[in-house]
Amino acid sequence: MSRKKNIISLTEFPYPSGDLHIGHWYAFAVSDIFARLKRMQARMSYFQSALTRSASRQKNAAIKNNLDPKEWTYKNMERMRGQLRSNGCVLDWSKEVITCEPEYYKWTQWLFSKLYEHNLAYRRKRG
Repeated sequence: MSRKKNIISLTEFPYPSGDLHIGHWYAFAVSDIFARLKRMQARMSYFQSALTRSASRQKNAAIKNNLDPKEWTYKNMERMRGQLRSNGCVLDWSKEVITCEPEYYKWTQWLFSKLYEHNLAYRRKRG
């Protein structure tokens, strides 16, 4: 008797600086199809949802629209959730990650500081 493995489908995090566009759906579609296929094959399939924040994108979009960046970002995240749901995307919204929340980024900052302390991260000028 073979034991079926659980599946985790991951995709890029969209930047909520405006509405979703076809490029976002192209990125989500393959992972979404794969997650659906595995569920149809009676496997446990987890497709994580996450929204990230690119500070410069949100800040520039908010300035352009004369709004507070936080208000702009959270409003767009809500709109993106609705758009993804209306597309029928099978994301697991109960495990959503929002990278602009302090509960998330405190750990990425902690990890970076540990990498830096051990000379596994560095800073340099691009160019």
